[in-house]
Amino acid sequence: MQDIQKSSIFTLPDDLLSSIDLKPDLSSNIVTPDANEEAENEKESRITDSTQKNVLSCTICGINDLSNLDNRKQHVRSDWHRFNVKRTGAGLSSVSQDEFEQFLDNLTESISGSESDDSSDEEEVNKAQWEKAFQNSLRIKENPQQENEELTGHKKSPIVWFEIKNQDPTNPLFLGIYRHLFPLDSAITKDQLLAVQTENQKKPFQVAMFMLGGGHFAAMIATNEPSAKTPQSSIIPKVLAQKTIHRYTTRRKQGGSQGAADNSKGGIHSAGSSLRRYNELALIRDIQQLFKEWKSLLDKCDLIFIRAIGASNRSIFFSHTDPLVDPKDNRLRTFPFTTKRATHSELLRCYKELITPKISNIDTQALETHQQELKKENEAKKIAEQELREKQENEKRILAKHTDALLTSLKADNLEEVLKYLRANGLSINFRFHPLNVHIHTSSPLHYAVAQGNTKLVANLLREGADPTIQNGNGKTPYEISSSNREVRDEFSIARHELGENVYDWEMAKVGTAKSRDQVEKLRQKAKARLESQKEEREQQEAQRRQEAIKKIQEQEKKGYDSQFGKGHSLGINQLRKEDDLKSLNPEMRRRIEREKRAAAAMKRLQKQ
Repeated sequence: MQDIQKSSIFTLPDDLLSSIDLKPDLSSNIVTPDANEEAENEKESRITDSTQKNVLSCTICGINDLSNLDNRKQHVRSDWHRFNVKRTGAGLSSVSQDEFEQFLDNLTESISGSESDDSSDEEEVNKAQWEKAFQNSLRIKENPQQENEELTGHKKSPIVWFEIKNQDPTNPLFLGIYRHLFPLDSAITKDQLLAVQTENQKKPFQVAMFMLGGGHFAAMIATNEPSAKTPQSSIIPKVLAQKTIHRYTTRRKQGGSQGAADNSKGGIHSAGSSLRRYNELALIRDIQQLFKEWKSLLDKCDLIFIRAIGASNRSIFFSHTDPLVDPKDNRLRTFPFTTKRATHSELLRCYKELITPKISNIDTQALETHQQELKKENEAKKIAEQELREKQENEKRILAKHTDALLTSLKADNLEEVLKYLRANGLSINFRFHPLNVHIHTSSPLHYAVAQGNTKLVANLLREGADPTIQNGNGKTPYEISSSNREVRDEFSIARHELGENVYDWEMAKVGTAKSRDQVEKLRQKAKARLESQKEEREQQEAQRRQEAIKKIQEQEKKGYDSQFGKGHSLGINQLRKEDDLKSLNPEMRRRIEREKRAAAAMKRLQKQ
């Protein structure tokens, strides 16, 4: 059987092909002897103490150069090593540093929201989002198709297992072949495996492989066509074309690409960031040029394997207006196992891994026991999840009921009823209304009172212990949403004066300076007087403007009349009217007017002199 593992799946012996049967129910439960040995060796050789003098490597992360004590300490404390330890504990394989950097890239792109740390609810939401993203990233899925394969269980396992007959029944052997080498939309059968042997004799198997991550790009087109050095049964490929490119696009220490940093934090202007942006564009141009040069070879390939972790890297292949590879191409595949940094040697290793058959043995009784345990675990998990969902739904209904009752009392301006209900149900006066997306603006009783402009209710809630620092769904404190109501804002300043500086963090609540009620009243009176004065001044200005406008209109009308009919001659009517007016006055008034006339005439004479 060791000779089989040195052969390609395209050149399996006839006696072996005639003695195998498909065992789909064993797809995810077989562990090869090699894997067991590697797991034992890994347990023995992994770094557990950074001060060990004889430790030269970390098999968890695949690093061999750890001869220096400082390097060992730095590696053990790194996020990359801790991440791989988490994956190993979850029964998953470790990831390369490039894949870890792409995980940081994806995590930055997928999490968004407020950066404020003031809201406990926001902290819980953000923490839950980060935890969910981290748990999802433990598997570092490369595309939705891979995720669907994992969710569907045994049928979508990356390896298809065939039982080898004519063996010891107590220790059966199984032959494993990667599903990705066959059409993914159909079930793998023995007939298909036989057909592959025949087709390979007519036309050698040709495959294209591409890896991209962390600024590293590796590409190869290879075939199993025999040559003088490599027979057809060999697992060493004949390389038709190969290319590796490396450009500085990843931020050192911080991780993630420059493009991801720009998307999350905005444009960063520095020499390093400018260089990384240039290199990202240059790398895209290089890859596009490579695909143009290799087009004829790609058209002849039976399969195309691509590893591009992260949205930005996948977009290079699929998301441009003229994609390098059609996403609907039936030849397109992802690597069904963990890969390392994109290098030519890694592509050769992946080629060998793909076409080499797997040999494994298993205790059928132990397998059956294991399957029963898995079934029980799955049933228990489903029951626990159902109970958790029911509990959460019940909690939501209760919180919504409390919200309706409190809002009814608040609308009626009945604080006594609100306090009574809160005490009866063991609720805080800072109770958050549910659901939050419906009450995103008025998320608490104090927010609601402020939004309604109810100054009396605001003052009473503050005295009863309502926290002015609590934020609504938009991250705003009650004082911040009262910007259009001066009286409500004054109530907060009065409460700050009356309750004291130590009761709440008024600065965090964004409340203005403390003022007594007398100070506020005086300020209001001053403001009122100032408004009245401004109003009176505006009225006077308006009256004067109207008079000037009327006078101007009259003058324009007179000029128009004179220009049309002339000025005419005076008939002395005005003089006669004045004389009649003087005669109608009593003697004393006539003498007074005469004196004024003489005084006026004297003043004119003096002015002329």
